[in-house]
Amino acid sequence: MKIKIDKNGYLWLERAGKMKAVKCPEDHYTEKEPYSSVSIHKHWSCGDWCSLFREEISTIYEVGMVTTKKAVQISLCKNYHTCFIEDFTDERGEE
Repeated sequence: MKIKIDKNGYLWLERAGKMKAVKCPEDHYTEKEPYSSVSIHKHWSCGDWCSLFREEISTIYEVGMVTTKKAVQISLCKNYHTCFIEDFTDERGEE
């Protein structure tokens, strides 16, 4: 799995060979429901502005019985995604 945080802080995951934006799992918007300030995150994609979004670089993956590789774990409000460091792209701060 490949993970990318784009220059605007949006989270992208590789799905079926293509990078796709991750939508907020708490976004319960429907076309019939009007926008309200109560649900401020409506239509949001996952991103680094959310207080429940954490990224950590660690050595959590073991390959075989001996080799350890660095990995990135993105923790979200209801789940987490992990990939090897070489499959992680962070475009924030790039110009």
